[in-house]
Amino acid sequence: MSAILVAEWYPTALSSLSDLLRYEGYRVIEAADTDAAISHIDANRDLGAVLADLDMPNWKSLVQHASVTVPKAFLLGMAQVQSMPESAELQRRGIHLCLPKPLVFQDLRQALRGGLAGAVK
Repeated sequence: MSAILVAEWYPTALSSLSDLLRYEGYRVIEAADTDAAISHIDANRDLGAVLADLDMPNWKSLVQHASVTVPKAFLLGMAQVQSMPESAELQRRGIHLCLPKPLVFQDLRQALRGGLAGAVK
């Protein structure tokens, strides 16, 4: 199974989300900032999905790097409702889907299953 990169700025959210995904059977790579996420993308070209915190500083660099470096990966954004980018910007940046924070894990589970199966691409 290909790995899922979780790039989340808030340490508690990163840890909790990663633990839940591991419990679901996913191989998870954690990144607490944009630089770490980009390094992990470069080191893991077989990523199945990238979950990007769109409230993280420099998230646009992370998303661009992911869409160019691992173009087959399912790219899922996560953002506070009040700071969520417009749909057109999300599409232009290659984000397949964006979920509002706080996340509902059932929504994330369903999005990942569909995205990893190619339903969103």
